Amino acid sequence: MPQSYISYPKLANAAFEFEIVVSFKPRVRKVCPLQGQYSQASSDFLSFGLSGGHAEFRFNLGGGAAIIRSEEPLELARWHTVTIRRDGRYGFMTVDDQYEVNGTSMGAWRGLDLVQNLYLGGVMFYEDLPLHVGFNTGFIGCVSQLKINDYKVFLTSGAISMVNVESCETCLTVTCDNGGECQEAFTENGFTCRCLEGFTGSVCQHSLEIQRCRDSSCLELNLANSQIDDIMSSAKQRKNCKRSFIPAVKVCVWRVQMQRDSDVSALPV
Repeated sequence: MPQSYISYPKLANAAFEFEIVVSFKPRVRKVCPLQGQYSQASSDFLSFGLSGGHAEFRFNLGGGAAIIRSEEPLELARWHTVTIRRDGRYGFMTVDDQYEVNGTSMGAWRGLDLVQNLYLGGVMFYEDLPLHVGFNTGFIGCVSQLKINDYKVFLTSGAISMVNVESCETCLTVTCDNGGECQEAFTENGFTCRCLEGFTGSVCQHSLEIQRCRDSSCLELNLANSQIDDIMSSAKQRKNCKRSFIPAVKVCVWRVQMQRDSDVSALPV
């Protein structure tokens, strides 16, 4: 198998805690998309990958590895988002909407000593990996998102080096509804849809049926909770309340029908 990986600077301020979020679409059941290690001479490491289709998060602080495994296997050729975090000897992992699983490293040590780069997709030399890392093959599939301690990593521009990495062309298998345009993006599913005016949703599937403003300057909308953020974003872009709709007022107020009514003010038009 050809060598393939992206390397980033080592995890900063990760000695006692960290949180990493990664979104990916695997093609095989045993792969290692994330790796951070010290050296073959040290037992400290962190790794995340798939083993037998299950997500597996491992780390070792020097006294023995914690092995944290998802309860359910991950479906191949579908997007998944995994959050791994560590607080001292305790590790936690959440896969999609599965329940959080946890584990504890052995020994009395609480600090993780990592001085080498963080690798995504594979590593430069597998023979240099510490024992019990659990993976000896690289990742086959797509990665769309990497966040470290709430910082969104730009997968390509933020890299130190890239070897045999290509675009996944996620828009080849995505259709945006109602004339929307698909664009590759560093999101959970690897794309975003640019919707035409009057439509919203992840693939522009929702129509915004807005009545003309009357003297009350209110627009009655019947929206699902998931559409509230879309409406607010569209309002800020001044796309859904044109001056021709409300000739006599300066601000358009929407009343959103949810479980309880709440008033949302848009920008002046």
